[in-house]
Amino acid sequence: MICAFGKYLPKVEEDTYIDEYAKVIGRVNVGKRCAIFPGAVVRADDDEITIEDGAVILDNAIIESPKGFPVKICKNAIVSHGAIVHGGIVGENAIVGIGSIMLEGSRLGCFSILAAGSLLPSGKMIDDRKVSLGRPAEVKREINKEDIERHTNEHKALIEKAKIYLRMTSKSNI
Repeated sequence: MICAFGKYLPKVEEDTYIDEYAKVIGRVNVGKRCAIFPGAVVRADDDEITIEDGAVILDNAIIESPKGFPVKICKNAIVSHGAIVHGGIVGENAIVGIGSIMLEGSRLGCFSILAAGSLLPSGKMIDDRKVSLGRPAEVKREINKEDIERHTNEHKALIEKAKIYLRMTSKSNI
C-alpha cells in the first residue's frame, strides 16, 4: 500500500488511516488524522503530493502529480468516490464530488464544492465559497449554511469511520 518510487518514500503521520487496498506511491506527504479509503491511488512519481491534516480521500479516487504540477489537498478537504485530481489544488474544507475531475493547474477554493461528475479544466480557478458544476465547471451559486453543515457532518462521519477501520486493523491511532 505504501511504496517508494526511486529514492522517494511517502511520509505518513502515524494517526492516519490508509486502507490496505489503497496505494500511496513516491513523493507524498500525508498529514495527521487523514483517511485514504479502499482503491484510492495517490501517485507522486513526477512531482509532489501534499495531503494536509484531516483530508479524506474516498474509494477509487485518483490523485496524481504530473511534472510541474504538484498537488495539494488542503486541511479537511474531501475527494469523493472515483474523483480524479490530476495536478490541481483542493482548498481547505472543499469537496471534490463523486466522479469529478480536476486537471493540471486547476484550483478549487476553500469551502467550495465541485459537484458530482464535473470537470474543472486545466488552469481554471474556482473562488472560495462557491458551488460549481458542469463540463466545464461553472460557478452556480455561493455556498450556504446548509452546505457547510453538510460538509462538517460528512467529514466528521468519515473520520469516525476511519477510526473504526484503524482500530480493526490495529495499525495506529487516529
